[in-house]
Amino acid sequence: RMFSELRILQEGRVPFIRATSGAGDLCRILASIEGPPETPYKGGIFWVLVYTSKLSPPGAPTIRFHVKIYQSNIDH
Repeated sequence: RMFSELRILQEGRVPFIRATSGAGDLCRILASIEGPPETPYKGGIFWVLVYTSKLSPPGAPTIRFHVKIYQSNIDH
């Protein structure tokens, strides 16, 4: 499932989001989220690392932003 979802992101079918796996490892994905036009985030690029589990069934992914996020619901 991760392979097909990653392919959808790489083909650009999801607006403002791009992603790639490191050396074919689907457990670690580097993604960028572009700030949408006509928003305060326009022109910004927000880098995110997504870690997924190799276990079956997979649990929820761990997501780490690599930019400063000023949002009350995000504490790291």
